[in-house]
Amino acid sequence: MTDQKKINAVYGYLESEFQGCKIRDGHDFNLDAQVFRITCRDSIYITGISDELLEDEELDASDISNLLQKSRLAEKLREVGNSNTCVIVTSKGLRLENE
Repeated sequence: MTDQKKINAVYGYLESEFQGCKIRDGHDFNLDAQVFRITCRDSIYITGISDELLEDEELDASDISNLLQKSRLAEKLREVGNSNTCVIVTSKGLRLENE
């Protein structure tokens, strides 16, 4: 089961990178990930945090936050832009998935 503190860490990271934007999340069973949709004025960004990361008992909320920063998730989301492409974060790094 996913730790709510880890979900909150993802929200904290996304809120700091996309200030003033709406963020909502839900689980996507096809992607095996918690998917976050970030809506800013004229742009929508989509990211998924893999279940393997969120359910890894060796990682805590601060580890998740650090991983998102080190992976440069926000930078990749801006690069992908409004393409309806989901940037998935896994233990192996970032991968792109068309929704």
